[in-house]
Amino acid sequence: MMQALGVSLDVIDKCQNHIIAGSKVRRHYLHYDYAKEKREAWNRLGQKIERILSDGSITSSAQGNSDPPQSEEDDQSSPMEKIAG
Repeated sequence: MMQALGVSLDVIDKCQNHIIAGSKVRRHYLHYDYAKEKREAWNRLGQKIERILSDGSITSSAQGNSDPPQSEEDDQSSPMEKIAG
């Protein structure tokens, strides 16, 4: 989802704590922590998730119908299905 928001793959890897690819020398000497870039990426993702959760139509689109559920108990979709919708 971060990539769709314009976050570079390098920053996504850093957000996910992936190891830098390449030689041991590169991993040893490149210590920039990408703090500013990671903060911006997490903020973008948080804003997207807030928009998704505040959008009342997300439940009906996640279920594939136009009628919203009668109650939260009727809503069988998981929170991740709502986010992915």
